[in-house]
Amino acid sequence: WDIAAESLNDEQGVWSIDASEFPKKGAASVGVAPQYCGALGKTANCQSGVFICYSSPKGHALLDSRLYLPKCWFEPQFEKRRKQCHIPKETTFQTKLELALELIKPLLKGKQFGGRWITCDCSFGNNEWFLEELPKDFYYLAEIACTRKVWVKATGTDPKLEKEGCTVEQLLKVKHLLNWQTHKIAEGEKGPMVAAFARLRIYLSAERTPESERWLLLRNDANCKIKYALSNAPEETAMKELVRVSGARWPIERCFQ
Repeated sequence: WDIAAESLNDEQGVWSIDASEFPKKGAASVGVAPQYCGALGKTANCQSGVFICYSSPKGHALLDSRLYLPKCWFEPQFEKRRKQCHIPKETTFQTKLELALELIKPLLKGKQFGGRWITCDCSFGNNEWFLEELPKDFYYLAEIACTRKVWVKATGTDPKLEKEGCTVEQLLKVKHLLNWQTHKIAEGEKGPMVAAFARLRIYLSAERTPESERWLLLRNDANCKIKYALSNAPEETAMKELVRVSGARWPIERCFQ
């Protein structure tokens, strides 16, 4: 961490939380089990882990990780395998959400690395408890599923939608609601990487409390696949800042590669 901070620390730094899986053939590896494998896009025999990446204009690096142990590994029939893999007796089951919080909090508390943003994919972003447990003095940009329900602050055209709410995907069908803008995300190997972005102020609940107000950021990549993300950043946050943080997610994928 000290060495990484010397070369990467920057006030524009962004943290990324993600899980990654490693396909396995046999049953001897610690934590191996049939579970969702992102590398294969299906349920398969694999190991899974949670990883923390820090990226800034100066570069990026993985700073910590933890192997995920599926629930079945704590059942009596797995006792022999736990001993063979030298899993400490005091180890208890933890979800990937709990592992991620356990990993990132000491890194943030240490203040070796600048920046106030945390990003994650929808396996973390869809969980409201997880987002609430993140340190309050940090902003998050968390991907969510297209089926996530929200309440729009104002459509100007559809009072029913404002009252009853809808999925983020349904917002695409509301005329004149989204103002799409094209932004450059980063310099890629084959030239500039660009995408179209739109954003809306929304509520997470029908009660429309100030505490439930968020930014919803929509990103339409060159492959026409739209991604949705929530952010607790203030209303005055510039669009360019949300675009910058959205682009800071890719370094963790490079690290996995």
